Amino acid sequence: MTFGIGFHILLCVFPMFYKTLLKLGIEQATAADAVNDTTSLIIAQLMIVYLICDIGVSIAWYYIILKKKLDLSRWALICCPLSSILIDFMLKMIPLQFFKDFTVAFESLGWLLMYLALAKHVKNQNND
Repeated sequence: MTFGIGFHILLCVFPMFYKTLLKLGIEQATAADAVNDTTSLIIAQLMIVYLICDIGVSIAWYYIILKKKLDLSRWALICCPLSSILIDFMLKMIPLQFFKDFTVAFESLGWLLMYLALAKHVKNQNND
């Protein structure tokens, strides 16, 4: 789980960093070493921030849904990052390659589902 979350961030930034180094005329092996060194310096901080955000927001979401603070059913419990990571973990236990490839962005899907559930709640509030 933690490698995947850090890797998710690194996929966004480090290809640009690597290509920039190559365009500057640096050899491929040296550019790869620079990217790996930079990764080792920031990976712990990125992981801590992601874990705090995902777990903290998910715990708050569970509390809000279970205490009926929002006009949503209990099915909304699956609409948060921690729930989607657990679903991702369970799907990866199925011994088919499709499920291993399919679940790459399940943590982000949890955030999207949570925002959609909140939008539904706001829409219901405006209709009342």
